[in-house]
Amino acid sequence: MPISVILNDKYFLVHGGLPINNISIDSIAKLPKPDEIPSNEITFQLLWNDPSDEVKYYEHNVIRGPGTYVFGPVLTENFLNSSGLRIIIRGHEYTPRGGYKWNHGNKVLTIFTSRAGPYSAAEPHVILLDGESLNIVGVS
Repeated sequence: MPISVILNDKYFLVHGGLPINNISIDSIAKLPKPDEIPSNEITFQLLWNDPSDEVKYYEHNVIRGPGTYVFGPVLTENFLNSSGLRIIIRGHEYTPRGGYKWNHGNKVLTIFTSRAGPYSAAEPHVILLDGESLNIVGVS
């Protein structure tokens, strides 16, 4: 599976989040593959980093552990502006209220889609894109 995808030249889809280094789409495309147990720190952070509205740039992620970070709105703005994209869409983080959450002024969307294991009471959601419209829909 790809580490990340650009959809409709507007949306950056990724499991986790942004690495702490200002990266480009080109540098992501050049990451070593395959990297099934990520040895590359940028790949690792794309898979495991989380957004935070509490930090400006980044801080260590004490919940996820060594090598992971929470990233702030400045990193999001820099990445979106330099890449010409609109929104980062990710699915890595359980969202207990509503199945999704927005961060960084509605520039980062976390959507949770699972009811597996400990998440049996979760409210999974999916995104439907219709032209310019992004709709978040609950899944029963």
